[in-house]
Amino acid sequence: MHRNLRKASCGRSAGAKIQYYRMTQSATVDQFALLGLARHISTAPTPYLRFPHQMAKGQGGNKSRLRNNRAATLVYPPSLYLGPCSAASSPSFLKSHAITHILSIGATPSSQVPGVVYHRLALMDSQTSSISKVVATAVNIIDTAVAAEAGDKILVHCSAAVSRSPTIVAAYLMIKQKMSLKEALGRLILARPTVSPNTGFLRQLQELERELYGCVTLDIVELPRRREDRELLFKDVPTLPKS
Repeated sequence: MHRNLRKASCGRSAGAKIQYYRMTQSATVDQFALLGLARHISTAPTPYLRFPHQMAKGQGGNKSRLRNNRAATLVYPPSLYLGPCSAASSPSFLKSHAITHILSIGATPSSQVPGVVYHRLALMDSQTSSISKVVATAVNIIDTAVAAEAGDKILVHCSAAVSRSPTIVAAYLMIKQKMSLKEALGRLILARPTVSPNTGFLRQLQELERELYGCVTLDIVELPRRREDRELLFKDVPTLPKS
């Protein structure tokens, strides 16, 4: 399994069940504030069970782009996928790609596949939403699947894989795979060009990078709106390794 053990550099770019997590027990919301996230990442609480909600509708463009947006993308080979709710709701996709875990950020799949472990974390796609309430738990869920020697594979999704789930995956790549923010977000955007975290999420990722590495490698207020401009911004980011 490919493991990126390189420390992030700030001087360069670089029957199924559902589990619903809550921030209680020994860790408070204040303790999980982004500026302290690196010190509290191992304190994720235990889950309680909850049934899924209705699947949120995805977003679309032209027919060709819509088909591509509905598919999930391998963003950290060989085991981490990023995609929309429609991919998480597709039994054929999950079976053909041997997905063993699904992490839903907000939206939940409309159907379940026996043998797949489902997790859900609540997060609104709002500039004022705090990712510190879910990042610690999400990172532990993703890392458990990625680090498993049994060939586990995890799909992280929200409604359209544009803002919420990419933010969570970027945080995972920064914390566990030691990537800079520019490399982590750049890899996601180059693999899935529709990715565009909202300005509030971007600011919190910058704060997380400053806490982890003492600097910010992507010092912008918001990502370019045009897909082509986003790709150009990350043109120097290394391409994804082969699975």
